[in-house]
Amino acid sequence: HVHCVDHLWGWPVMSIQQVLLSSIHNTHYQVFTSSGEFIVPDGITSVDVLVVAGGGGGSAIIYGSTNIAGAGGGGAGGVLVSTGYSVAPLDSISVNVGNGGDGGIVNNPQTSRLSQARDGQSSQFGSLIALGGGGGGWAYTTNSANGAAGGSGGGAGFRTAIGGGGTAGQGNAGGSGIGGTIASAGCGGGG
Repeated sequence: HVHCVDHLWGWPVMSIQQVLLSSIHNTHYQVFTSSGEFIVPDGITSVDVLVVAGGGGGSAIIYGSTNIAGAGGGGAGGVLVSTGYSVAPLDSISVNVGNGGDGGIVNNPQTSRLSQARDGQSSQFGSLIALGGGGGGWAYTTNSANGAAGGSGGGAGFRTAIGGGGTAGQGNAGGSGIGGTIASAGCGGGG
């Protein structure tokens, strides 16, 4: 989602609709839940912006004749807050709203990549880009079980795997496996 505010009195709490334009305490805001254009109101030279990217998908559990393994959770979409973002009156600013990543599909045999999750899509307001969340690791092999990096990283999908890294200022790393030889469940994505 992308929120634009031309005078900040606090973020209002209300249900999100396709495009919402309202006025509370002389604060005008617009919420985008799909891509579009923000037209800067006349007389406005700066806006406060909240940009949230799509979260990563969670991987699916995989199983075979000798192995059942966990699957990592997807990382949260990156979050950016900018106060006083410079704009020019009546300018048109491109807004891109990223979707969440697809989750994996439970499958057998283990050779299929259907279990692998997809990363979330990035969201953008002008030059501000919030990165999509990393997909959760899938436990087909130790190398593939690492969570993907993103706004927040995806969780590991295997006992010796590591969580994907998060982006500084946008999110955190996903959880890592605990090691050992006993199969473990997948780890959570970063927030």
